[in-house]
Amino acid sequence: MVATLALLLATLYIVFHVVSSSWRSVGDALGSFLSGTDNEVVGADYTPPTTARGQAEDLDALLTWNTGTRDTVAEAVQSLLACPDVPPDQLAEAKETFMEAADDRTTRLESLDALALDELADGDGLERALREAWGASAEADRAYARLADEASCDQALTASPHWAEAEEANERATAAKTEFVEAWSPIAEEYDLTVLSWDDV
Repeated sequence: MVATLALLLATLYIVFHVVSSSWRSVGDALGSFLSGTDNEVVGADYTPPTTARGQAEDLDALLTWNTGTRDTVAEAVQSLLACPDVPPDQLAEAKETFMEAADDRTTRLESLDALALDELADGDGLERALREAWGASAEADRAYARLADEASCDQALTASPHWAEAEEANERATAAKTEFVEAWSPIAEEYDLTVLSWDDV
């Protein structure tokens, strides 16, 4: 009886440490995923999971990784709309904001390259829509940056061709974000992850 109990306790001890080690490995991988060098979202040691849940969780981590650029971009656009009453230094700040936002989207796209989505429902469609969404948003950011760079803010900037470029890119981004969210929502609900609206992407 004592020997049996000792064997049971030893077995439980081993199982506990194996499970703990596994969870630490998952945590380390996710930590690498979220804090790579030079602000990259995916670290060098990241290995994509092979289960639908794991892939969904890593995509959720990428989607909810917040660099704080969303609000500042909206403020920078409002600065452009306030022309001709915006000083040059504020225009320069707006340009920097747009370029940082474009770089942020590019980083997300590079991180998306490292993910595996093949176990998710319509994984190819998810990736295609998200890639189009972030790519088009980056195009809009760069068009806004060109607009801020060329302007002395002595006229309404909405007449510039760069404004039209930004608006066209924004329309494509919105359509792609809407498509992505429609496909992502049931996956997020299934695995108790973050349900997003199109303007959260």
